[in-house]
Amino acid sequence: MAAVISVGDCFETFEQFHAKLEEYMQTTSTRFYRRDARTIAAARKRLTRPLNDEIKYYDIRYCCVSDGLDVRSRRQRGRGDS
Repeated sequence: MAAVISVGDCFETFEQFHAKLEEYMQTTSTRFYRRDARTIAAARKRLTRPLNDEIKYYDIRYCCVSDGLDVRSRRQRGRGDS
């Protein structure tokens, strides 16, 4: 099976990246969620260098959902709610 997405791949837009991520999730039967993200607007407050307005995120981190539960379900389970 050929890799749908590889390290070093470049994308012109966030939408192109997101479409490839969706294709990867379908192909491998995995799920990812956006754990951390910093938008260009938020990054501008801390940086002085010019940033491209067409980019949606300055920094983004996706994590795998390995147990089939979303983050909210895990938090509720950890509070002692049964």
